[in-house]
Amino acid sequence: MNATVKTVILWLVIIVITFLLFELFRTTRSSEEISYSEFLERVNGDGVQHVEIRGADVRGMTKPDATHAAFEFTTVIPANYPATFDLLRAHHVNITILRSDSTLLQALASWAPMLFLVGLWFLVSRRLRVGR
Repeated sequence: MNATVKTVILWLVIIVITFLLFELFRTTRSSEEISYSEFLERVNGDGVQHVEIRGADVRGMTKPDATHAAFEFTTVIPANYPATFDLLRAHHVNITILRSDSTLLQALASWAPMLFLVGLWFLVSRRLRVGR
């Protein structure tokens, strides 16, 4: 393998890792994990402003009140439980349904660090053998 091909492969790996890290940190935001029961209590008390639902995962924002500032929360709802949606609509919560991420992209993102380390180990070991 000549030097140009190795350089192109190295840059492709760097670009892919940069993209994966960007995606990882873009989707992770600080939020408080609450139980499903607490979520229902907050909805019943008109304390939830809006929610984003992706599969069974819910991310939302509470309404500020006199004693607490608004904060972001996450929880998990039961699958195929339409009463949750009825409750949200009854309390005028803004609902956004998001598509689930591709399982291929999720698998790639979860395996990317390990694949990067294996590739780095392979490149370093090849360079050490060539240097002898």
